[in-house]
Formats: sequence, structure tokens, C-alpha cells
Amino acid sequence: MNFIDSPKITDPKGYTAAATRAGFKRKGKDLCIIKSEAPAQCSAKFTKNMIKAAPVLAGMATLKNSGKMLQALIVNSGNANAGTGSQGMKDVAETVAILSQKIGVPENFILASSTRVIGEFLDMEKMKVGIDAIAHQLSVDGGRDGRC
Repeated sequence: MNFIDSPKITDPKGYTAAATRAGFKRKGKDLCIIKSEAPAQCSAKFTKNMIKAAPVLAGMATLKNSGKMLQALIVNSGNANAGTGSQGMKDVAETVAILSQKIGVPENFILASSTRVIGEFLDMEKMKVGIDAIAHQLSVDGGRDGRC
């Protein structure tokens, strides 16, 4: 059996990634995009908690509607977009729409994920600037630093 030393998210053929510091956290990279050349079969584990964050609800719907197929994933750290009600759902939809336009992947094949601070609205200006900064940088080497 062969093992990969220092595995990265882009080791499987056809995957690219990029990460940046968008400013959701005080320091470090906090926004990552992972893209597959084509839609791929996906599996996800979601919380069983009755109270779910906007990205969780949106992600569950996305996977159900896409037949468990995804082509891109966007993850931000520093703001969980949880406890944000209808505005949180709008922010997830806007994030997915912006990413779809920037990387040419249909919205129904994109999953957004957020983690960290609960009860604060997602700063969509930081999200837009962050996506603009890295959408054109997707590469096989984008997963190399282990942040994506």
C-alpha cells in the first residue's frame, strides 16, 4: 500500500484550491475555495441539532437538490453565520451566486460552509473581496499549505 506524505486537498486528480486572508479573523487565512473539474459525488455530515446555521440549512438543501453532487466548496472561518435568520440565508445565497459567476460552476453544485463566531452577520464586503482575490488563483498548488 502506498501512502502520501503530507497529503493535501488537491491530491486527487482534477481538484484545485486557493486560500486567502479575507479579514473574518484577526490573522491568518480565513477563506478557501476548492473546485473540481466536474461535478463529483459528495457525502456530508451535518449537525442533528434542531437549531442549524444558515450554511448548514443551505448545504443540506443543495445536496438534496443536486443528487449529492458538488463541484465547488467555499469555506470561511471567523464567522459561523449562525443565529442570523433570514439575513444569514440571503448571505449564503449571495456567496454562492458570486462564486458561481467567478468560477463558472452552477450554483446548485456549490456548497458554502462557515465556522467560528455565532450570532453575527457575515461581512459580505469581505466575502466579495476575498472571492475576487482568489477565484482566479485556483490551482493544484493551492492546497499545498494545508489551509484549504
